[in-house]
Amino acid sequence: MGDAHPDTRPRTPQRTLFLALVTLLALCIPLLLAGPVGAGPLTGGFSPTIVGGGADLDGNGVVNGSDDANAFYGDTSIIDGKLDCDAWGAVANQGDAGNGSITLADDCSLVGYDGTPDGVTIDVVNGFFQVGDGPLPTVFNAGNPDNADIGDSDFAWSARDGRVDSNGNELIDGDDCHFGLVGETNDGGLGDPTDGTDVLGNPGANQCGFASAPNTADNGLVDLNDDADITSADSCSNGCFFASTSRPERSRRSNVRASSPTHATRSSEPGRAKPSSAPPAPTSSAAKAAPTSSRG
Repeated sequence: MGDAHPDTRPRTPQRTLFLALVTLLALCIPLLLAGPVGAGPLTGGFSPTIVGGGADLDGNGVVNGSDDANAFYGDTSIIDGKLDCDAWGAVANQGDAGNGSITLADDCSLVGYDGTPDGVTIDVVNGFFQVGDGPLPTVFNAGNPDNADIGDSDFAWSARDGRVDSNGNELIDGDDCHFGLVGETNDGGLGDPTDGTDVLGNPGANQCGFASAPNTADNGLVDLNDDADITSADSCSNGCFFASTSRPERSRRSNVRASSPTHATRSSEPGRAKPSSAPPAPTSSAAKAAPTSSRG
């Protein structure tokens, strides 16, 4: 009867290489299946992208009649990609509503945060942004341009876990509603200032004035098709919302996805009143509804 001998053969270089490859695959496959980094819901600022002096809001890389944003910087709207800032005068980041059209009088200046002590000053001439192509700053603060805080800003758009902080209090609540944040109709001029993409908000009694009260669970969510409800239709993968994309949450809710925002001037609540009948004239600080806020 022969003796039993344990397998004491030395490992060959080929076997060592094989084990190393197996280990490498085990580490890499989960990363490959995880998808690209940054594909989750956005937390952070977002802003228009300048293309040839105009503001591209719908992420299609061109500026045209659908690039409207109702009461975007304070009460000041973006119309066909240009800033309606004729009411600002010489005061940077002044934020009052313009006359609802783009003319030779739309000259003003914006002071945005860029990490430097003096910030960046962007002149606007005849409505056109005098700055190179690329995204605008997400925070504007003329009095303290090196301060990136949203709550201290003149205006700043941001999202928190994919939901838009429309009122700038750095929370998501029922007061985070906004009408006509990105236009839908490719027309000349502002047209209906509330058409297109909305941000839903409901403090509890539909104080924001939607035709039908949004679900309070949808506060801060982006309503791409303007129906006051969040469904699978409120998703896009082509950067339709400030060059970002949106996708549903694990439930049926929709998020803004990382790539690009939210706003709010603390001294005013822009873009609020949206009646269920005829569309209103462009909103102004004197004509806006003043919804009840949980902040008191």
